[in-house]
Amino acid sequence: MTIKFIENKIYNQEKLIYTFDFPIKQVVEFEDCFIVLLKRGKNIPINNVFGLNTQGDILWQFKKDSSLKSSFVELKRDDKNVALLNFDGTKISVVPLTGERLLKISNKRPW
Repeated sequence: MTIKFIENKIYNQEKLIYTFDFPIKQVVEFEDCFIVLLKRGKNIPINNVFGLNTQGDILWQFKKDSSLKSSFVELKRDDKNVALLNFDGTKISVVPLTGERLLKISNKRPW
C-alpha cells in the first residue's frame, strides 16, 4: 500500500479515498487497513482515531470511554496491533481491523 495524506484528505496509490472533517496528524499502515489519527483541537472530538480499509471505508471509530479525559496524540505500531496514546498518558492497544480493545494502561504524564 502507498498511503499518504494532505491536510484532511487520505490517498491510496495516489487516488483520493476519504476526506475527513478535520486535519490528519498520523497514519499507520497495516496489510488490510490503516489507522488514522486526527489532529487535536478545540472542535475535534475526543474519539479522534479511525480504522479504514484500503478502499477508504470506515471500519471503526474509537468509541468514547468515560475514563478518558483527553484525545489521542500518537499512534504506535505494536507488531500486529496498534497502540493509541492520549494526552493524559493512557495507552490502549487495539486490533487494527476491528478496533477491539486488547489492553489499557493508564499512566500519569511525566510532566
